[in-house]
Amino acid sequence: MIRNCIIYELGKDHENVKSLKSSSLSNVDIKHCVKSAKGSLQRRINELSNLARNEKLIVKKSNRDNFVFSCSCRFRTRKLIAESDLEPPLVPVEFDIWIRREKPVVITFDAGRRLSAIANILLSYAINSDPSVIKPIRLEKNTFNELINWLLSDQRGESGEITRTTMYWPEIDSFRFKQLVLNAPNLQSAKLFKESLKSAEGISNISFITPPLSSTSRKICCRLSNWGGLTIYTENPLSSEISELIKVLESLRSFPGKI
Repeated sequence: MIRNCIIYELGKDHENVKSLKSSSLSNVDIKHCVKSAKGSLQRRINELSNLARNEKLIVKKSNRDNFVFSCSCRFRTRKLIAESDLEPPLVPVEFDIWIRREKPVVITFDAGRRLSAIANILLSYAINSDPSVIKPIRLEKNTFNELINWLLSDQRGESGEITRTTMYWPEIDSFRFKQLVLNAPNLQSAKLFKESLKSAEGISNISFITPPLSSTSRKICCRLSNWGGLTIYTENPLSSEISELIKVLESLRSFPGKI
């Protein structure tokens, strides 16, 4: 099963996370968060409040690397037919959220951006009475460059592989391209990839295969996007493998979430 994760940054009060209990989360709902927010954030939360009912956060059994929470609600789906006057139904959903023990990094699982936003607002309010504590991240080109260096470093006797990337504003043969998508096995060996990477203003996403991970000796196939999206294509990834992959990202000097 493909796992779709979104990575966020916990802006402050990371130390408060360990004291959260299910009992203290039971009274947190999105309507409380609307009242405590201001300006554009208040409008955004108000919009999201129309999409969710019966929101609930609970503390699950944490592990060595992560505080684990679950968010459930009845969530309004998108319209199946744009012209329809019928209001889309509310469907029950539940998904997990990790907050890393050692770094102020938050990961939602298989939730999408709108559902993740609801969970993050609720968790933020529980942590600090401030619904804006958990924030989206933006990965710059130098972060992707550091990741590429790790992939190709051959630290475990076998390097990783780059299979696809989307860059913006690379310059090739005196032409500046708004967007360039490259897709091939062992893309890192291609001259076009190297020239484009050097000249590009930024990277939108990169798909790659990791070197064998320490936890399982298995390679993991992933895509990382500059808005924090992490898709894991390898079948049934273990929590230990996901944690190790997140730890690699956290180790990059320019990765968000530094204490």
